[in-house]
Amino acid sequence: MLNKKLGCFELIGCDIIIDENYKPYLLELNTNPAIHTDTSVKKEVITDTVHSCLDIVLEIHKNHMNRLTKLKNCTNKL
Repeated sequence: MLNKKLGCFELIGCDIIIDENYKPYLLELNTNPAIHTDTSVKKEVITDTVHSCLDIVLEIHKNHMNRLTKLKNCTNKL
């Protein structure tokens, strides 16, 4: 089970194999995936993945802070 903690996130690596019928099989999940960019393909994929992950984390944080601000404004009016 993944624990949630505001302001924290974890990038999890998934190893998947695809058979001849394009059916995916999950081989393993890595809680500490290697993010070495020692090839051009890895550099492109890993860089895009990390940027996308950070975009999602920052959007969630922004939405959470907006909800807290709205809640505070509502309670101040009472």
